[in-house]
Amino acid sequence: MTVYRHIALNELASCIDVPEEVEDDFDLAGIIGLCGSFLTLRGRTISLVHQSTKDFLLREAVDEVFPNGEDMVHYSIFSKSLRALARTLQCDLYSLVSPGYPIDQVKQLDPDPLAAIRYASIYWANHLNRCSPSKNAIEDLQDSGSVGIFFHDNYLHWLEALSLSRSLSEGVDSIRRLERLLETTAENSLLLSRVRDARRFVLYHTIAIENHPLQVYSSGLIFSPARSLTRMQFTTQEPAWIIQKPTIRERWSACLQTLEGHSDSVCSVIFSHDSKLISSASEDTTVKIWNASNGHCLHTFQGHSDPVNSVTFSHDSKLLASASNDETVKVWDASSGHCLQTLEGHSELVFSVTFSYDSKLLASASDDATVKVWETSSGHCLQTLKGHSSGVSSLTFSYDSKLLASASDDATVKVWETSSGNCLRTLKGHSSRVNSVTFSNASELLASASNDATIKLWDTSSSEHCLQTLESHSSQVNSVTFSYDSKLLASASEDATIKLWDPSGHCLQTLEGHSSRVISVTFSFNSKFLASASSDKTIKLWDTSGHCLQTLKGHSSWVSSVTLSYDSKLLASASYDETVKVWDASTGRCFQTIDIGTVASVKSFDITNSYLETDRGTICLSLFSERGPTNTDPEMPRFKGYNISSNGRYISFNSNILLWLPPEYRPISSAGSLSTICLGCASGQVLFFTFDSPRLLNLFATH
Repeated sequence: MTVYRHIALNELASCIDVPEEVEDDFDLAGIIGLCGSFLTLRGRTISLVHQSTKDFLLREAVDEVFPNGEDMVHYSIFSKSLRALARTLQCDLYSLVSPGYPIDQVKQLDPDPLAAIRYASIYWANHLNRCSPSKNAIEDLQDSGSVGIFFHDNYLHWLEALSLSRSLSEGVDSIRRLERLLETTAENSLLLSRVRDARRFVLYHTIAIENHPLQVYSSGLIFSPARSLTRMQFTTQEPAWIIQKPTIRERWSACLQTLEGHSDSVCSVIFSHDSKLISSASEDTTVKIWNASNGHCLHTFQGHSDPVNSVTFSHDSKLLASASNDETVKVWDASSGHCLQTLEGHSELVFSVTFSYDSKLLASASDDATVKVWETSSGHCLQTLKGHSSGVSSLTFSYDSKLLASASDDATVKVWETSSGNCLRTLKGHSSRVNSVTFSNASELLASASNDATIKLWDTSSSEHCLQTLESHSSQVNSVTFSYDSKLLASASEDATIKLWDPSGHCLQTLEGHSSRVISVTFSFNSKFLASASSDKTIKLWDTSGHCLQTLKGHSSWVSSVTLSYDSKLLASASYDETVKVWDASTGRCFQTIDIGTVASVKSFDITNSYLETDRGTICLSLFSERGPTNTDPEMPRFKGYNISSNGRYISFNSNILLWLPPEYRPISSAGSLSTICLGCASGQVLFFTFDSPRLLNLFATH
């Protein structure tokens, strides 16, 4: 009645006090059989016979089932789970030996040391969270309590076990849950600091640990900051086969996490309106949905045949729409990943797509010079709005969903009535392409940004007269947006500045700091902050008085899009470096990166024609057959000696992965001599590694 999923017989012993006379699972199965009115055993899994059983017991027998209260049962499961984990967890639980052993090749052992603790490893923090700390868990949450000891002794072993169980994302959620609990019960404690550092550690190294469980001890420790509490605690477990380690920064960087998975540039990124999901659109023709909390990729939407330019959530966060160069718009179920509608009718690529605020309508803008309005529920095209003489680049609904505004390459803005499709006004005055258009919150004003270096303010209610022309930028204006209280307007320009204006057209602030064009700007939903994305590879977070609060560095190419979550706690950025990064808006820390990766040149054969020298390393040709490479991955040739993988993601020795390289440490150039490798990173940092070759030869020989 209190577990979070059906529990297996062998897992039960890690969660309850098993009577001494119960010697094995057979005895436990017998006890379950005596409870046949309430419990059933399917295979080795225990469950209630029906949901109504739980309802009946809670209604009729709650005092007998929980004589000391339900929270005491949760506490008992938590404490026993933690003790079971402490007894079982250790380094290299499956004897994989190789630091780069891939998770998809890991076979479950028989007997499996994880079998009895699999439930405990995933859900112990859930049960702790259901306890009453003031009554029964307060001592466990002390620095010297059971949780503190667990993080001190077994944290990395736990991450390894979660990886082996394919449950690392659930572990991240557990750490977040524990962190929130400690913030209310043990503020400023060493344990809270340790748990916060542990969360940074796992988020930063998620991709490495998910794919290679033992990278938690190699890449995880080598690339964590020198002052990371987790790294300092587990220094004795750093790999002995690295003689010289590179100097890594002292503290965690601004980037909380880099989300990897796309294979080409990321064009658009957006949070769902409940801040729980992130969606990204890429030139690799896919759309991805990510868990904003732990960075786990929930869905990859495949179906477009060309690059995806724009992606947007409905305001109830249930639907996702994508616009593509393949001339279609697709509507997806955000929770299941199913494509609900493919909207066809445009004759050229679709630039932009947006939902109305009541989520009943969807509008798309195309290079065919039209805007189409669709009924979300049926996918029926209600209106095709014609009148522009060139491609439509941007469109937006008014907040009451009655109006739709479109911006075009023909230098005009049009305002349409959504119910009839009539063009109410054509707003002329710009002398070049209009890049962006936005309504104020009350829909009384419309702002447009153009290549002519101006922003224009228009009255939406009556005439086509331009109220104000804002002429302070020295180059084209790429983006314009109102704050959510409609008191401010922000513009982003090729002149590397952001400007803040009041609704009367007065320039209040010029925000300087970017060294190149500003591509995108957005306000937080409380209207207190704004974020900007630039081709200088950075994101900047500003307050509305003009102060730069954070400069977020980590992308290796232009940042094309930036968005703040609806609770203003997170910021996501999309870049031409093929990644999306998720940042903590309050601290500027990046806690997640979503990624994407070739021998550039061949040099010479050796005298025996057994090896081919390349810019990435020496390919061992004897491991290739007439049918292709004999190793399991045709894109990963077998290399002799030390080399950097073609996608720059790892260092290997004789084709065995040694170290997974975090995105910010992936080289743009490299050099090697004997057992030393030097990496040159886009940031300007140079890293040196010297390896113990005899030790590695022995390691892989025994493996």
